[in-house]
Amino acid sequence: MKNIVDLIAPRPSRAYAVRMGVVILLASIVMVVDPLVTDAQAVFDVNDRTGVIVCDDGRVRQWGLEARNVDLGAGIVPVQVVKSQGTYGIDAAGNVYAWEVECQYHFPDVDSIWCMVPRELGLPAPMRQVDASDDCILYVDVAGGLWGAGLNTQNRFMGSDTPEVVVPPRRIQMPGPVREVRVGSGNIVAVLEDGTVWTWGANQTGQAGTGDTATYTPVRQVETLRGIRSVRSDSHIYNISPVFAIDSGGRLFGWGWNRTGQLGDGTTVDRWEPVQIAIEHVIDVRNGNDHTVALTADGSVWTWGSNTYGELGLGHDTSMLTPQRVPTLRNIRTIGVADLASVAIDADGVWWGWGFNYSRQLPGLSYEVYRTPVRCTPPCLASSAPDTRQQPAMPLAVWPQPAHDVLNVVTTHGHVAEPAMLTITDIRGLPVMTVPCMSIDRLQVSTAGMASGLYTITLDVNGTTLARTLVSIVQ
Repeated sequence: MKNIVDLIAPRPSRAYAVRMGVVILLASIVMVVDPLVTDAQAVFDVNDRTGVIVCDDGRVRQWGLEARNVDLGAGIVPVQVVKSQGTYGIDAAGNVYAWEVECQYHFPDVDSIWCMVPRELGLPAPMRQVDASDDCILYVDVAGGLWGAGLNTQNRFMGSDTPEVVVPPRRIQMPGPVREVRVGSGNIVAVLEDGTVWTWGANQTGQAGTGDTATYTPVRQVETLRGIRSVRSDSHIYNISPVFAIDSGGRLFGWGWNRTGQLGDGTTVDRWEPVQIAIEHVIDVRNGNDHTVALTADGSVWTWGSNTYGELGLGHDTSMLTPQRVPTLRNIRTIGVADLASVAIDADGVWWGWGFNYSRQLPGLSYEVYRTPVRCTPPCLASSAPDTRQQPAMPLAVWPQPAHDVLNVVTTHGHVAEPAMLTITDIRGLPVMTVPCMSIDRLQVSTAGMASGLYTITLDVNGTTLARTLVSIVQ
């Protein structure tokens, strides 16, 4: 999990040094003293396109489509990094840095769309945790106060639903000090220091956990949950995310989106209230695009949900509706989950990866599907220079996600002066649509008649593939 760091009164450290050659993954300091909270968290995170890690020498290293070293400034070493649609780091003094983010939600004084270089946000208080989606950022300060910035839609900041841009962060009033907050697909979930869970925002699949699907709910307590120590709802650009909570005894509860069995309750029915999942002693849980990965106290990894691209690491492509133990993984200390791929680090510092490595989230591995965990190259051992073989010459951006009637497609690096072909294929790799185009910049593609599911969009110029991305279509 993306951990909370207690900067007021540090508790005993759970630091765990993962050694492999010169690599030492600095561990975070966990705020809650609990026998089930082990030293399983290293300072790294991964999302749909990129991973980020703090190396032993203080370097902030990224891998994936944007592989590079990141300079936050002399002597600045993050104790927490968060990789959502942008990237964030928190240093030991509670200062928050952001890069690869939309300027309007972070640095309104910058006359540009994207702010790629790390810069301190200058927040009103020292922060101990941050989580974000593409246009919403939430911060927890060292006293447990909650702050929100970004686009104020879906009642995210518990005021009006006016889509105003809120920068700098606005204080969000909560019933008590916040331990942890997570931003999902329009929904927000927070656990307070007293172990109660509160939700608000989007609720079209029951993400609020309060027994209904009322849209844009105000802050409400999930009455059936008590003694919760951690919550999770990951923001992925390809789908709606379910919500999970882990209690002090390591029991796992889930609710919300469940169309591919990603809740793990044995069904594909959306749950409007929390249900207990049949797995014990959970210390971490992450959800991908349509699957879920959990880590238990004995170092075992469990997966469930969609398995089209080997996301479950079980050696086959059959989706599973209940937790399944990944048999080849032992003594795992840390997990990270992207949309279709996952990584795990064991007690010996060995990195393992599985799933669809389309954005090179599995460091050192090729662009292909891995249905069982294979050994990866630790990112801190990689060259400081980007591997240009991992970087498409012209990545694609698509929206909305999921798409319904019309899909907007843009290239993010200018125009193509030569004849190009845009191809959409289904999960079996069969072509569904081809669109010839000249000088690609922006296209609108009708998805009418296309079945719900995950599709691959490929851009080819004169027979050479320049870019490839995924899109979820819901009819």
